[in-house]
Amino acid sequence: MNSAFAEKVSDGLFKLKTYWKKPPKGYYVSYKEFVNLSLGFGVVSFLSVMVGMATFDVTKDMMIHFNVSLGQVCFFTMINAIIGIIRAPIMSMCIDNCKSKRGKFKPFILPATIATCVFFCLTPFVPMSWNNNIWRKFWCRQCLG
Repeated sequence: MNSAFAEKVSDGLFKLKTYWKKPPKGYYVSYKEFVNLSLGFGVVSFLSVMVGMATFDVTKDMMIHFNVSLGQVCFFTMINAIIGIIRAPIMSMCIDNCKSKRGKFKPFILPATIATCVFFCLTPFVPMSWNNNIWRKFWCRQCLG
């Protein structure tokens, strides 16, 4: 049983070394590119989770400070979901039609990650007057109570 396990491990290491830069016959992605894309997606997913956790943590305080009802929070959550549903096919179309030398998805990973990090870090520095102006111009309390 140990010899079968050792053989599988040595075969796996051989395949990893052989197909690290060049994909196996019949495949289009090398192991190196697969690892890079997985790590890039992992970073984006991690940032999404962190933004979600920060949002949940701050929501309670914002509801008290701005006198926001639970219905309004649900409304904004629905708007966020609708924007995500509209955004997904548009991003898929952009990725599918990308004709970069670096591949279809690679040109989007680094800029999207950097932009997300920058804007997330700038969030605390948004002036409070922007919140009040946006709140007055675009929100109707009578509609959602």
